[in-house]
Amino acid sequence: MHDLFKINQGILSWLHERANSGIFTTDTALNILTWNRWLEDHCKLKRSDVVGKNLFELYPDLAARNLNIYYNLAIQGESKNIPNQPHSYLIPIPVDNKSKYMLQNFLISPLIYENEVIGTITCIIDVTDNKLIEEQAKVNMRAKEEWEMTFDAVPDLIAILDNQHLITRMNKSMANRLGIKSEDAIGKHCYELVHCTDSPPFACPHSKLLKDGKMHSADVYEKHLNGYFNVTVVPFYDQDKNLIGSVHIAHDISERIETEQLLKNISLVDDLTGVYNR
Repeated sequence: MHDLFKINQGILSWLHERANSGIFTTDTALNILTWNRWLEDHCKLKRSDVVGKNLFELYPDLAARNLNIYYNLAIQGESKNIPNQPHSYLIPIPVDNKSKYMLQNFLISPLIYENEVIGTITCIIDVTDNKLIEEQAKVNMRAKEEWEMTFDAVPDLIAILDNQHLITRMNKSMANRLGIKSEDAIGKHCYELVHCTDSPPFACPHSKLLKDGKMHSADVYEKHLNGYFNVTVVPFYDQDKNLIGSVHIAHDISERIETEQLLKNISLVDDLTGVYNR
């Protein structure tokens, strides 16, 4: 019995002094009975400043935010676990460079002794960092979606190649030109799909980039894409600045080449006689 008493006292001591959340109790009139160390540190209010005071007089905005409903339910014997939506906090605790107030989940429960409600107990959990991580994840997801939309909307033929000539990403413009789906290109060698060969062509810009780590560009005719292209490869590095591949961009210059060829032919042949100019 003596050991059980010590255990109970130890639990109470831990809740008051070491718990990593705010815990306070009230009587049925909602006068504060206990106020733990976490609350002292975060609210900047000592126990002596709050014990004996009415919770709703100390924080009058609780009623304005309709949080009195949960305390009335607790006094009637009902517990409520409230996430930070629609109420972002119970007690306003300022936080620097994060948000106006600490974002909180909180549990408001009846304090029961021998089957009788003698007050309430409230537990406050700081979820500010979790919420910020969640919001950042949403921002990152939106950025990813916007990037993918832009990547697929560009009319140039774009593929991301690794250092083994394997395709890790391909935009819709290039996939459509090849007559395949973008996802079907992933993991295949670029020279297999584009050139229908089992090795890179002799003057492959990507091969040159892998040797010297520099950007390369060349005008080429690719019969399997049915056109002339200005091909540019830009080195692609990981976070440790290791070369891991390239961004391969093929810009269709067929119209330009055809126009240049037409102008060249015009300059060589007399329009009236059809005789080659000297």
